[in-house]
Amino acid sequence: MYNENYVKFNVAELLKKRGFDLECVGCYSSVNSGLVPFNKPVRNSDVGPQMYAVPTQQVARDWLEDEYGLFIEVSRSVNLNGGYHYGYCILKKDCSYLRRESGLFSSNSEAVDDALLYCLTK
Repeated sequence: MYNENYVKFNVAELLKKRGFDLECVGCYSSVNSGLVPFNKPVRNSDVGPQMYAVPTQQVARDWLEDEYGLFIEVSRSVNLNGGYHYGYCILKKDCSYLRRESGLFSSNSEAVDDALLYCLTK
């Protein structure tokens, strides 16, 4: 079964501050930082000020591309021990680099989280 990677709490909070308002399957609550599932899609405009809609990482990446013209590309490399490490680059619409990080992350999800945080805080 495919495992969806949802954004972390701090990314969901920053997305809301930047105007993200697409339908999501749940919210984070700043009261307990836990995921609050909903039985129907929910948007940031549907919830209170201390709740944050939780999209998948891919939905957040697509939104950043549509709204800000930023594209996150993740790469995987093999290290000397035969394991993988991940990096990313953030491209602007004109294909120029905004940031590049290589080989620092142990999973694709960690690389995407870091790239999303960078985009949303700059």
